Amino acid sequence: MALGTGKRIVVVAVVAAVVAAGLGYWGYHTYKLGVFRSAVAGLLQAASGQMREALGAEAGPAPADRLQLAKKLDEHGAAIDALVVQLKSKRMELERDTRLTDAADDYLLTCREMLRRRAASQRAYALLSDSMEALRDQVRAAGTDRSANWPSETLRARARAERDFRDYRNTSAAYATLLGQFPTSQKKIAPYVDPAALIDDKLVGAARERSLATAKQLAGEMEKLRQLHPGR
Repeated sequence: MALGTGKRIVVVAVVAAVVAAGLGYWGYHTYKLGVFRSAVAGLLQAASGQMREALGAEAGPAPADRLQLAKKLDEHGAAIDALVVQLKSKRMELERDTRLTDAADDYLLTCREMLRRRAASQRAYALLSDSMEALRDQVRAAGTDRSANWPSETLRARARAERDFRDYRNTSAAYATLLGQFPTSQKKIAPYVDPAALIDDKLVGAARERSLATAKQLAGEMEKLRQLHPGR
């Protein structure tokens, strides 16, 4: 009996050791996962801060104002890039939580692309403003001083304005599209961040409406210029 009892004690001890080891591993894994989730939540919160400031930034009507805003947007984009790099450094450690990894990836890359598109649209706006003004000047000059070169000069001015208008239209449309998709990206990260870190949908919607309104205004101005130039 004593021998049998000893064997049972050994078996119980082994099982207890295995269970303890398993619980220890599970506890450590849970702890590490919590640390990683907290770190990624910090990255997402930092990205939201950059986006909130960028969405609220507006420029004056002058081309120089637009270029200055584009520079500020580039700075926000660089900050998001740094966050993307930090997320990549943690990705292998977070593979066990693919939902968080995928949501964070989607959010950071969407933010970065939005900033790039908006910066590009601001630069395109500045170029378009200059080329539209040059075309107006050329059309006015052609009405009073029709030198031998005025048709080709007017056509070149018009071609430049049309090219800059296409560039602006494309970049602003891409930005507006991303703004429309942004709330979906936010919903993916919502379970992992403090609600205060999320950007109000009204702010995003207002930014989209401003972008669309500006694009519509410039399209109207461009159409008027086309009407001023009979040699289309």
